[in-house]
Amino acid sequence: MIGFISSILCLIMILNTGGKKIDEDFYSFLIKFSYDEEFQIERINFPLTKTELSDDLDKRVTKEVEVKEWKHISLIPKGQSYFTDIQHSFKHENSTSNEKIFLFVGIENGIDIRYYFKRYNGLWYLIELKDLST
Repeated sequence: MIGFISSILCLIMILNTGGKKIDEDFYSFLIKFSYDEEFQIERINFPLTKTELSDDLDKRVTKEVEVKEWKHISLIPKGQSYFTDIQHSFKHENSTSNEKIFLFVGIENGIDIRYYFKRYNGLWYLIELKDLST
C-alpha cells in the first residue's frame, strides 16, 4: 500500500512539473519526517533493518522492525529552529547523492546512532537504523 501511494505521489509530482522529475530536498524531508508521525511511517522501508549491540556489548545484533513495532522518533526536536550539518568541502554545496546518513554521536558518553536514508524516484526513505551506543 505504501509503495502504491508513493507511486501515485511521484506521478502527481511529474505531472505538476511538466514531466520533469524534481528530487525532494533532504532537509525539507527531514523536518517533515521528524514532526509528522503519519509521514514518517509512509517513508520508512518496512521491515526496517535495525542493528544494535548485544547486552554484553560484545557483538552486533540485527533484527527486522515491523510497522506495528515502530515508535515515532523526532530527529529534530520540535521548536528547535536549527540543526547541525557538517559539509565535506569548503564549497558548501548540497550533495546530489541519493544516500544520506543522519548521525547522533556523543562526546565521551557512548552515543552512536545512525539513520540511513536513500532517495527512490525522487523521494527520501529511511532504509536502515544502527544504534551502536554503549
